[in-house]
Formats: sequence, C-alpha cells, structure tokens
Amino acid sequence: MGQTGICFRGRIDRLDEDAARGAAVITDYKVGTAPDRKKPVVFDRGAELQRVFYGLAVQSLLPDVRSVSSQLTYLTHDPARTLILTDE
Repeated sequence: MGQTGICFRGRIDRLDEDAARGAAVITDYKVGTAPDRKKPVVFDRGAELQRVFYGLAVQSLLPDVRSVSSQLTYLTHDPARTLILTDE
C-alpha cells in the first residue's frame, strides 16, 4: 500500500527481464483488433492506465531495472500484432 494508502490489484500477463541490460518488457495480451497503424497509440484519455501501473510496479519491485517497455499484443490477428510503447 505504501505511503498513499491506495491499493491496486492486477496481473501482468507477461514480464521478461534482461538483468544483464537492466531492462524489462511488459506484455499485455488483447483479444480485440489492433488500432489502425496511422493513429497514435494513446492511453485512451486516461482510461487505460493499466500498463502505467504495471510499469510503476516493475520499477518498484525490480530496482535494478533501468528501462521498462510496455507492449500490447493483439491475438486476433494472424500472426499476432504487437504495438510497443517505450518511455511512456
């Protein structure tokens, strides 16, 4: 809970850590269709904060990680389509 008194619950679909590089990649799997490639990827006006909180959790729980990337993998596409968000 920390000093804020706020508690969040959730489950990271996949977390890959590269300890040698100090990097981590968070993957969130989606069953819907990926957005059009021409549109910028945004956090849906604040409604989609899940990956932000996951990134904060990874930074908090793995202090040696210096770089955190978050990606969405849309499983409806064949092959699956991944959108990568870095330094968001």
